[in-house]
Amino acid sequence: MTILSDSVSDVTKDTVMTGTTLTANPIPEEGDTPDSYTYQWYKRAAGKTESEMIAGAQNETYLVSREDAGCELSVKVTAARGGVQYAPILSTLTTAVVMEAPSRPPVIVSHDYQGATVEGQGVASGRYEYSYAVGNAGGAKIILPDQGATVTVNKLQANTTYYFFTRIPAGEGYEASEWGPYAEVTTDKISIVGPITVSSQKNVGDTVTASAPDTNLQKGNWKAERMNGNTALAVLAVSTSADGYSCQYELQAADVGYQIRFTYTGKDSYEGAVSGTGEQVEKAYQSPPEAPVVVSSQDHSITVKMESGSEKVQFDYQELNGAGITEVSGSYPANTPVIITGLKRNTTYELYARKEATSTYAQSTWSVPLQQKTEQSQVTASVVWTGDTIVDGEIRAAVSGGAAEQTGSWRLERTSSGQTATLSAFTVGADGTLIYQIKPEDTGYQLKATYTGTGDFTGSMNSQTAVVRAAAYAIPDQPEIVSSGDSSVTLKAVGTEGTYQFGYREESDAGEITAYPGLMQAGISLTINGLKRNTKYHFFAKRQAELGYQASSWSPAAAGQTVKTVINGQIRVEGALESGKTLTAYYDAGHYASQPSTADAVGGTWTWTVGSREVSGNTCALLEGENGNTVAVTYHAPADSDFTGQVDKTLGIVQKAVQAAPAVPLAAAAGDQAKGSTIEVTNASADVWYKVQRADNPALPELVKAEDGDKKGMDRRKRRFEVYRTCGQHGIHHLCGTAGIRYPSAVLHRGLRKNQNEAGGAADPSHGIQYGAGEWNRGQDFLL
Repeated sequence: MTILSDSVSDVTKDTVMTGTTLTANPIPEEGDTPDSYTYQWYKRAAGKTESEMIAGAQNETYLVSREDAGCELSVKVTAARGGVQYAPILSTLTTAVVMEAPSRPPVIVSHDYQGATVEGQGVASGRYEYSYAVGNAGGAKIILPDQGATVTVNKLQANTTYYFFTRIPAGEGYEASEWGPYAEVTTDKISIVGPITVSSQKNVGDTVTASAPDTNLQKGNWKAERMNGNTALAVLAVSTSADGYSCQYELQAADVGYQIRFTYTGKDSYEGAVSGTGEQVEKAYQSPPEAPVVVSSQDHSITVKMESGSEKVQFDYQELNGAGITEVSGSYPANTPVIITGLKRNTTYELYARKEATSTYAQSTWSVPLQQKTEQSQVTASVVWTGDTIVDGEIRAAVSGGAAEQTGSWRLERTSSGQTATLSAFTVGADGTLIYQIKPEDTGYQLKATYTGTGDFTGSMNSQTAVVRAAAYAIPDQPEIVSSGDSSVTLKAVGTEGTYQFGYREESDAGEITAYPGLMQAGISLTINGLKRNTKYHFFAKRQAELGYQASSWSPAAAGQTVKTVINGQIRVEGALESGKTLTAYYDAGHYASQPSTADAVGGTWTWTVGSREVSGNTCALLEGENGNTVAVTYHAPADSDFTGQVDKTLGIVQKAVQAAPAVPLAAAAGDQAKGSTIEVTNASADVWYKVQRADNPALPELVKAEDGDKKGMDRRKRRFEVYRTCGQHGIHHLCGTAGIRYPSAVLHRGLRKNQNEAGGAADPSHGIQYGAGEWNRGQDFLL
């Protein structure tokens, strides 16, 4: 039995492509009549020796898939009859399966003048390889490196036809498919871009140049048109540059009054057009004439003319460095004088001429300027004085009549009997009036003002005043009280100049003002001495006579008052600075050279301070327990007197009273005189405390606590001992002096211990008294 294909001829011989259908066609041997067949398809990968079963491929036909690409196919057929199977028969292998080409052309998704985006179609997986040919579908293909569902191609030529192909790319064990049908696309043309630049020439005979940019290496053709607004009147001939990016046109007389529009239109691979329009065309220029000449010049006019030339001219003028030219009306032939009026006096002008326009030419530009200055005007009118000629008076000199705009300068002089002095201390008002404040040194003189023209004016005029009279000083302001003392007041005259005298009287006195000797300049202080302390006064000032002035009257009164005198006496204190004592204070009157007085010692008050305690009155009792506090006393000036202040004195620290030293104690051996015998010490006072130490100890006894006075640890050999005693401190009393004796060797009797106490303030167990520190005096010594 053989196996054939009924769709693509013998499967063992023909090329097999993906997407085709293979059919098993078993032919039984002669005499065999199978009644059924079963099928199983297999594939063998390239380079393999074993075939593998294709899952699910058990039909008579088999659709070759893309997964089979590169593999060889076979089919196994098993025949059966009456339920009995024949031996299976395996067909020969097909040739290796190849990929089928895409069945449809790609789609052109988008394109512009330099690129296109292409999308493959016809294969389910969507993975394609792309190529394109230029200008001819059968031309050489350019294979693109990118693969996928879509691909974008850039850097194409504008206005060019391209043919795009797709195929299935090669894979493992198989080659790429054939190229499928193509898609055709023509890239766009490139739009012409501007701007068109037109040169500024606008006069007949000028050549105008229009230029286009070389963006994208664009190409185009030039056209020029004569335009009346938006209407083209004529197409004009232009010459184009070698590179094609500019053209030129020479302006004609027919173009006057119109504009020339230049248009650049794309060609070849470029499309569209851009335009630019030049300025309105004007007539041709003519050369300017020579400068005019001056015939004459006055203060408000200049007469000019042209000496030669066949053309009529116009005249213009402007101030030197002025802002604009002023035209003179009319046109004038050569050698015709023209008067230019309305000019400013004494001003330099620039004068111009230009040829007037004709039917062929525009008016010329201005000639080079001729500079000419107008004349000055003569000062006219007279000088008039106003104001009173008295010292400090203000007088004014004004020009009366003449031109309102005339300008000049003033000179002021002081004259008398042929003597003349020039004055400079005057001002000139906004209206040109001379203003002068008459000075004291002007007294007896006349003042002469001379007005001389300046700037645009020339000439002069003058006038004199009456003789200047002296003035009386005005009553000055009340003096300023700078400061006050107890017997003096310092005054200062208000103002910045002049010499002043001061006067005074008591406020309650309505009589004559007492003039204080001595003069003082304004603003400088003067002290009036010899006044009463704590007294109200009125003070006055008057300005003294000087050159050109009489003395003034007294000023209004300035009320002032001298102050109280600060006490400066001394404090004396009697009494001991000890607890329980009373102190008494006395105040000795102070010394006051300008106004001697003892009133400060009458009626004053006292204040004592003892630590934080205050006591009034001139006596102070020091209380028990105030030892260690500082004592101070203050004397206060009498409240209703002409005195003030206080005197302070610190006395020192309160001490305790010192007791008298006790008598020397009596000491004797008690009991036997062997080792260990005791010492018996007696004394008349109960407030006496003892200290015992060995006589061979040269130091004074140390201050120790009573507990440390137990001498039971001493050996019992014969020793020389010393006995000391001291008074205890009690209440307000200090520790008294000390006394002592020495006695022979013996042990201390323990009974003495209870009467010992620590020097320096420990509590006694039997009395509860505080004891202060004291010194021990050396006692007597003896041997038992």
